Amino acid sequence: MEEIDQALRDGFFYVRVGDNDIIHAQQIVLSTHLRARCVVHFLQLVIKDGLTAICSAAVVAMDKAFSVIASVRRSANDTEIVYKATKLHLLAKNVTRWNSQYYSIKGFLRILEIDPLIQTKLNATKEKSNRLTNKMIGILKELVLILEPFQGATDDLQADYETLGNVIPAYLDLLNKVSLSSEEEDGTIINNPNCPFASKIFHCADLVDALKKSLKSRMSYVLQDTYYVSGNKQNNALIVNHFFQNIFLGAVLDPRFKKCWIAATSMSEHALLNSVRFELTSRYSKLKDDESESHSNSTNEKQQFTNQESGPTQSKKERNLYSTINTPKRTPSTGSAKILDELEVYLSEPNIPMEELDDSGVLQPTRALKYWKLHSHRFPILSLVARDIYGCPTFSASIERA
Repeated sequence: MEEIDQALRDGFFYVRVGDNDIIHAQQIVLSTHLRARCVVHFLQLVIKDGLTAICSAAVVAMDKAFSVIASVRRSANDTEIVYKATKLHLLAKNVTRWNSQYYSIKGFLRILEIDPLIQTKLNATKEKSNRLTNKMIGILKELVLILEPFQGATDDLQADYETLGNVIPAYLDLLNKVSLSSEEEDGTIINNPNCPFASKIFHCADLVDALKKSLKSRMSYVLQDTYYVSGNKQNNALIVNHFFQNIFLGAVLDPRFKKCWIAATSMSEHALLNSVRFELTSRYSKLKDDESESHSNSTNEKQQFTNQESGPTQSKKERNLYSTINTPKRTPSTGSAKILDELEVYLSEPNIPMEELDDSGVLQPTRALKYWKLHSHRFPILSLVARDIYGCPTFSASIERA
């Protein structure tokens, strides 16, 4: 049992296979290390941890809001009153989906914003005891304000395009937004300037603290890659940390972020970029070997077919006329040196905008793969590795999608 437990922690185990005459050991690698962790799933667990820690006043406010919404939806008269006053419909909550509750409360607050007196017009809130007080409405506004970046990160990370480069920036951004205070060099505690709602939270600070604690507990693994921190190059480290390498490379090779996120961590930019350089050269060598093997096989087949058709071909000699007059050609950078040259040029250029206009004039998130396709003529080798990296998804299925 101890051997099995240790094997599960290591990520592989040995089994003895064969008949009575021939028995040999075979290494079995666990599949959990051959695919990416579902980052979106961890994010949902963080949100659920936070919602279980909200104060009793917030629970009462949410329950009353959902009660009013359910009553309005059951009444054709109240539904018509709401629509005539606001041109909106109230959304029902789904108890198994936190974001449906988020949108339900957000929609209810929107209706109250358009018509502050709407509660006095509804049969569901004819009695004052059924109405939400100003304090309850304030609590609900805080809940929506806190959960909004988490909803945005959920939608962004499970979008229908490459999102690997978003993982580390999203984690760091959420961590900043749930840190209400920061400490100055002299020890003074101030509102965190990176938190947009630091001065607006009065009733739901316990929710923010719970989200921060859970975020660090469940998702800090994206910054705890021993391969990059210690430079460990052992084979088992390469297997176990393969997804982490993709996360780091995805963030660096995303032209919207590049190096800007490193300052928000405790990592050394110099050490991290050195590890990125090492990994890029290793990835390129692997891709080149695979391509060479494939090209060699196809060339041999083609050459064999040509020889059968036309017999042996004559060898071509290099033309050396004027070789003593012309200036010798400069040997271009090739292989690993070329990809490192391309990386330095890429990092020296400004980051591109987070969004861009599509053909219809609508703002859409800038796609990393589109960038590498358009600039493949400038970065032929680096773009090859980037396209290979962004094939790794950050989620295994659509989660909590409304």
